[in-house]
Amino acid sequence: MKPANPGVKLTHDDFLLFPDDGRRHELIDGEHYVTPSPVTRHQRIVGNLFFALRIHLETHPVGEVIGFPLDVILSKHDVVEPDLLYVAKERRDSIFKDWARGAPDLVVEIGSPSTRRRDADDAADPGTRRVARRDFQGLRARFKTTSDHRPRQACATARS
Repeated sequence: MKPANPGVKLTHDDFLLFPDDGRRHELIDGEHYVTPSPVTRHQRIVGNLFFALRIHLETHPVGEVIGFPLDVILSKHDVVEPDLLYVAKERRDSIFKDWARGAPDLVVEIGSPSTRRRDADDAADPGTRRVARRDFQGLRARFKTTSDHRPRQACATARS
């Protein structure tokens, strides 16, 4: 995937002018990236991970998981839309305003052929406590937690 307009460093103000066309628009270091909407398999994996995290958080209310499109503003030149994000309860009010502002505690991005190259080139977002990059090919959702029940890693595996 190539940036939409190489050489021009865009800001969040520019981002707000992008069309609402059903595609994913992101700014990474001021470069505009556009990807098509995800395929069904991708959305099933996201749904399974969201469901597993949401059930866990109902039992252990230590934070909030978001599994729908939400802009995450990391800096003036970095606005991303991860597949899932988790924010600890004590940070929720400082992160969630109109959009998510700042690095979530956990970001899950499901790899796909259209984003694989960009995902491999990206460094961990500043302030994100854990970034795991894997290609998820299965449909069963699992995640690991810390001793105080906070999600720290999520993955999907093939159903057995």
